[in-house]
Formats: sequence, structure tokens, C-alpha cells
Amino acid sequence: MSGGSAEKLLLQQTSNPLRRKVDLPNPLPANFTEDFITSFSEPLTQQTRLMDKQNTGWLVWGDSLEYYVVPDEDAPPIEWDASSSETIEGLREIIVQASWWETFIKHLAMEKTVDVCLLVSFVLHAAR
Repeated sequence: MSGGSAEKLLLQQTSNPLRRKVDLPNPLPANFTEDFITSFSEPLTQQTRLMDKQNTGWLVWGDSLEYYVVPDEDAPPIEWDASSSETIEGLREIIVQASWWETFIKHLAMEKTVDVCLLVSFVLHAAR
């Protein structure tokens, strides 16, 4: 994520290796917006473009589109720097505990944003 650079890591100059940016054609194909919206209802595949936020409108598109690719199922999605392995293992030991998730969900439930409320609702319903 920091290309093995301790300086970049310290300065928080990291990049997600799953992140992509593509230039959009100009003019866009006539069915571009319809196909884009439809893609959100299709099953997840290796070709799915995952988006955590939308920077464009439905009427006017920018020059590019940013998204994340689906990680390979047979390999770790991120190659962590070896110097981080002890910390990552410590975090892994904590977050696999049900008590951590219960506390985390309680904290999220105090948030007022729609995204967090949807996440809490989803997790609570999935736990049933």
C-alpha cells in the first residue's frame, strides 16, 4: 500500500492496489447511464466495478470513473509490508472475536449518517 516505503507510510501516502481509474469516452455511448445503473443489480463477478462513492451525476458525467476491482479469491487482496505483520496479526486476533463486533456495532449505532445506519441494520439482520 505504501510501496515498501516507510516514509510514504508515515506521511499516509498510501494507495489501494485494487483502485482503478478509467477515462470515459467522449461522447459517451447512448446507453452508458442505463448500463451503469443496471450494473448495480447484477451478481458480483471478477468484472464488477465496486464503487464506494459516486462523484458524477446521472445527467452529466466527468472525464473519468474511479472504482475498485474485485479481489482474487485465491490470493490476499493486499500485499502487506513485512514490517506490518506483527500488527496485522494482533488486529486479526481482536477482530475475530464476537465481543469486538458487538462493541463496534454499538458505536456505529450512535452515528447519525445514513451509510452507518444502513450498515448497522444490515449487520443486525444478517446476525439473525
